[in-house]
Amino acid sequence: MRPESHLRPVPPPADSAAAAVRELAARLRADLDAAIAAEEAPSFEELEAYVDGRMDADEAEAFAARVEDDPLLATEVADLERLRDRLSGARRPARTRWVWAAAAALVLMVVSGVAERVTSQRGGLRSATQASAPESAAPIFQDGFESGDATAWHD
Repeated sequence: MRPESHLRPVPPPADSAAAAVRELAARLRADLDAAIAAEEAPSFEELEAYVDGRMDADEAEAFAARVEDDPLLATEVADLERLRDRLSGARRPARTRWVWAAAAALVLMVVSGVAERVTSQRGGLRSATQASAPESAAPIFQDGFESGDATAWHD
């Protein structure tokens, strides 16, 4: 055995203890900052839900704490809030005249079609009662198939 292995370490003086505490605090703060930076950025859906007030109370509280700690996230939230406010105050564009003209033309076409159908049905009933039967009926198309001849089909 070596003689150095049996010696106890000597406690550091008070000045070096304070320096060690400061160094440890700096390391812990750096680790915490790295963990916060490594934390996944919120999705747009989360941002939207927070801005629109659709998160439940616990999620909204946790997200608000996150917004307070992250200036970039706070800027994004503020931008979305401004956009939401501008869009809610924006007027909808007025319908142009052609939309109204197209609607009027469509109504006119429907009304005239219905009127035409009603008058043709009334007129058709009168002419059907007044019409006489033809003296003989002639087929519109005759190819011999009715009599069993299919030669006209093989041309």
